Amino acid sequence: MRTARIDFHVHTRFSPDGLDDPHRVVAAARRAGLDGIAITDHDRGGAYARLIDAGLANPSGDAVDGFLVIPGVEVSTNQGHVIILGASFDTPVQSGGVNADELVEFAHRLGGLAVAAHPYDRFRSGVGHAVLDAIAFDAVEACNSKTFDRHANRLAADHAARARLPALAGSDAHEARTVGRAHTLVMTEQLSVPAVLSAVRLGRVTPVHGSHTRTELWRYWVRGWLTRPWLMDLSARAAWRMAGAMLSHSARRGGHRGVGPMRLEMERVPARRRNALGQSASNAGVWRLTRATTQPRREGTDEMAVGSA
Repeated sequence: MRTARIDFHVHTRFSPDGLDDPHRVVAAARRAGLDGIAITDHDRGGAYARLIDAGLANPSGDAVDGFLVIPGVEVSTNQGHVIILGASFDTPVQSGGVNADELVEFAHRLGGLAVAAHPYDRFRSGVGHAVLDAIAFDAVEACNSKTFDRHANRLAADHAARARLPALAGSDAHEARTVGRAHTLVMTEQLSVPAVLSAVRLGRVTPVHGSHTRTELWRYWVRGWLTRPWLMDLSARAAWRMAGAMLSHSARRGGHRGVGPMRLEMERVPARRRNALGQSASNAGVWRLTRATTQPRREGTDEMAVGSA
């Protein structure tokens, strides 16, 4: 048994608002004294594949030169942000987005974990109390170092304790210099993706608190404006989510129950990029999440027509 220092919430340039390349993020994490990080870019999984290609991540799930990269993604669901650990995929922003409960079920089918990211941070798409109570999350981000509302972190920690869920900490770093600001101590059998995720499931974790400084946040915003057109990308994603909510509302007014359950489908990209959980070929790879269209169900019937998106 060993203690590993893991930052479970890290972004790279593959996020529309991330500023540094994946290899720079890994180098910064090593300098910060971490044993590993989870790459959790917004709705995109390409950074993990890039690190595999660069020899900095192992598709078998083992550490590389004593450092572990865990595949993940921070999904912008209709209810708020949810981190998936143990699998890497792209998620749609069109067609009404993704519902949190269906995403959690999808993650479990892949063998991954679903974590409520900064759940009480109302300024940054936390899922909130009602969703936390309604959905079977595997863990709660009890400390997010980018959350300036300390009360939001306290509420998250309190919920984790009350619900007997593992409490994780993550930096939510969007540039390399802040990786590891908050992180998690994990008591694990070995430094590998399956072992670390198993330790999280068993609750063998201790959050290490930390916070960004206001100067760092201002520098991040200035650097982002000067180097990336990410504001337009974020605005487009927000517009798609709003359009999906409006369509759902219109369907309810027209006598429907809404758009009905959404079926999430997977499209596997090259087989050599295997999922770090070491799963079989039918369940391995860096995934692209697609959304199957569903027809609204009329009142009085449970039938639902499903076609390819």
